[in-house]
Amino acid sequence: MIGTRSVKIYCLLPPSAYGDQAEKISLEPLFKTLSNVDIDGLVVTSSTAVYGDEEREVSRSSTIDTKTRRASSLLQIEKIWQSFYSETRVVRLAGLYGPGRIIGRAAVQSKEHIRGSGSTWLNLIRHRRRCGSGPCGYVE
Repeated sequence: MIGTRSVKIYCLLPPSAYGDQAEKISLEPLFKTLSNVDIDGLVVTSSTAVYGDEEREVSRSSTIDTKTRRASSLLQIEKIWQSFYSETRVVRLAGLYGPGRIIGRAAVQSKEHIRGSGSTWLNLIRHRRRCGSGPCGYVE
């Protein structure tokens, strides 16, 4: 074990970091390193995209909808983390916005139409600053 104290691990990789290669990404090298650490908690971020595009209120007990490749990949990544550490907590975040993150930037820049209506709910979370210096980190 590294050191004598246990650590809490937070993996804040946004779902887009895995891209279309989610099925091919191997987390084994990372898991090998982490297996030498006394883990006192592991939190992994995912996305509310696993609930599909249907307009509805969702909770952790809501039905998962993996019709899209992205949702299927996200769910697979969650399960990979949970198979490494059974007590992994998955936090499914909605769209993040704040400094440096403009809602629909890619669509606007490519002159695409942004889906939606001004009379429906928008599921967003505002963030004020970046968490940590890298995609994964730990806190003692």
